[in-house]
Amino acid sequence: QVFQSRTALFRHVRNSACALVDGDDKGSQYTMQKNSIAISIGYDAYISQKEIPDERVCYHTAEIVESLTRDAFCHALSTMYKYEIKAASENDLASDEQIMPVIISSSHSAATNVRHTSLSEENGVGSIGTVVTLSYTYPVRRSLLEEKEKFQLQEKDRILQKLVDLCQDYIDRNNIIETLPPAATLSQIEILAAQNLQTNLHAESDCTQRIYHYLLPLNWMNGGEEVGEWWLGVLRQQSSTSQKHFRDGHGIEGLARSKVQPPNDILRSLKQTLRSAESKNRIGRTAKEEEILATGRFGVLAYRARRAFHNFTDPSLGGDASPSHKPIWRVLDRVKILQKIPFTYESESTQVVMVIAFSGDDFLPQQVRRIIGSAIAMSNGWLPPDFIDTATSPDMLIETPLAPVNHMYSAGSKYHFFDQRTHEKSLFDGHHTKEKFIDSINRKILERVTTSKGRAEQSLWLLDLQQKICPRINKQLDQNELIRSTDHISKEVLNDSISIEAPPTDYEMCLNELRCIVTSGQWPLTSVARSKVIKQGGGNESANDLSKEFKDEFENTIQSGSFTIINPEFCNEDGDYMLQNGNIRSPQGNTLFPDLVKMIFDLEVNISKDLASSTQRPSSSHCAVNRNAQFTPHVDSGRGLGQSLSMIVGLGNYGGGKLLVEGDAHDIRFTPLQFDGWRSRHWTAPFAGERFSLVWFTPDI
Repeated sequence: QVFQSRTALFRHVRNSACALVDGDDKGSQYTMQKNSIAISIGYDAYISQKEIPDERVCYHTAEIVESLTRDAFCHALSTMYKYEIKAASENDLASDEQIMPVIISSSHSAATNVRHTSLSEENGVGSIGTVVTLSYTYPVRRSLLEEKEKFQLQEKDRILQKLVDLCQDYIDRNNIIETLPPAATLSQIEILAAQNLQTNLHAESDCTQRIYHYLLPLNWMNGGEEVGEWWLGVLRQQSSTSQKHFRDGHGIEGLARSKVQPPNDILRSLKQTLRSAESKNRIGRTAKEEEILATGRFGVLAYRARRAFHNFTDPSLGGDASPSHKPIWRVLDRVKILQKIPFTYESESTQVVMVIAFSGDDFLPQQVRRIIGSAIAMSNGWLPPDFIDTATSPDMLIETPLAPVNHMYSAGSKYHFFDQRTHEKSLFDGHHTKEKFIDSINRKILERVTTSKGRAEQSLWLLDLQQKICPRINKQLDQNELIRSTDHISKEVLNDSISIEAPPTDYEMCLNELRCIVTSGQWPLTSVARSKVIKQGGGNESANDLSKEFKDEFENTIQSGSFTIINPEFCNEDGDYMLQNGNIRSPQGNTLFPDLVKMIFDLEVNISKDLASSTQRPSSSHCAVNRNAQFTPHVDSGRGLGQSLSMIVGLGNYGGGKLLVEGDAHDIRFTPLQFDGWRSRHWTAPFAGERFSLVWFTPDI
């Protein structure tokens, strides 16, 4: 190490572990101190096998990196302070455990220990700046505490650098590639930066913005090869007349304006398409827009509106990929073409690859790749130009194209509130080793995806996207036109489809009782939680919407809403709902409408008798009673208790109003249907007329 003066050198030696110990001190010269640090880690990761042989042994790369970093730091601490531990042991006045350095806590920016698991990072995604924070105790000489604060901070920085070197050495000596499941490969783990923290920082929960990069070959676009040749020509020309040198595999952020115009508008089209995925600013917001703002974020980011990205996530999330699930509503701050990289593959030709940068409050699994896939299809004219707006509508459930894997990596995290507290420019400000690592990761990705096998797979994907995936999506758009919005529906068409035929005998008493409650004006208010998944203005809120032919019959049935009742068989003598851990009061509906309660659960028994023997269901504990309620796509909260399937049936004189379960339409008018409401997304198609529905279920409370 280099010291500025002899005084600084002598201070360092006097306070180091190898300094001679005074006879009277005997080991009491040590005291324990707490310190917190932040580490920026980069690593290369990719999916090396499409099929995962056993999901039970498949760990995400982010989890592996966090565990390895903690193990490496434990090793570095024990190595760094081995002299202190030895000195304490020899003096026999302090045990090894008393001055043994210990990690107290750690956090990782890509972990989901605080956030919902549906925000987990995809497996096989590398990083150029994952943040890990560590808090630990370590032994220091008491004499160091008597030095000036400036010198103490300098010693802390020297110690941190030694710890980082020991950590990197531990990582390099342990071949972790073999410890990973065969589905993914992780390599080139490097500590890019480290910093002592003067205030607390939680790498996961304090993160205010996350960034991802996706490497998009320009030739995926129609006319992209011509634009790539034009751009390379401009680059070579400007390189020969300026200090900007042409470097194969090195990202270039921009060029001077060229007199030669590009051969087509594919880049402009791509930019507009990517911009359509961004969240809009809502500074002059209304009360309704206030609910979707990203409140709590830093500065103007708080005025960004959340969007439902339920169609842009991994379908295996099931019910968690529902617009009624809060983590699905995300803010995408910016999507832009950050750089263009010229890259020569297999000594053949040079192609241009664009680095697409995504920044947002958080990301769902596959969100970036599905936005990229949609943008390619939209730019090529295979999907409508408003497809992303349509697919982020909370009342729409539709397939989205998934771009190829192994083109993406995490580009870091931002901590705006932390930077504000510490009055610093940003975390790890001034560390420049990251640029070389970025170039290295970009080159590794390009070398993998531009092999003959990789290019063949991309060509097959593009062909499949054009000839199979996009036609299938367009067909879904056409079939779901009536589902997208009630504004697109002809009321005359729905009114003409209203059926006023007499109900089946089993349903007649129950339907008459429901109509009496509506006419009397006693229909209870809908709970706040349930009203969030009922479309405003859905159904027939006013008899004025009906044709004149039916207006007189339904002029008093203008109320809409939903309430829940409980099966008396599950209640005690006082009418309270019996649970293992105590009882809860029955809902208001049981008190107001005891006759209706009995009719509804008797109806379930009668319906169950008519079901096939293989689907016989036990009596349900609850029933949701809905009146003219058009539900948006959602899953039921909680889970079933010994009853995995809910049962629904529609009653009344109405047209439309089918139940859609994961996109499949079911006519439930006087036709019971069992479905998994806990896991399957379901919603109501638009309707006109008088529509009741009963949903029997048994929740795990």
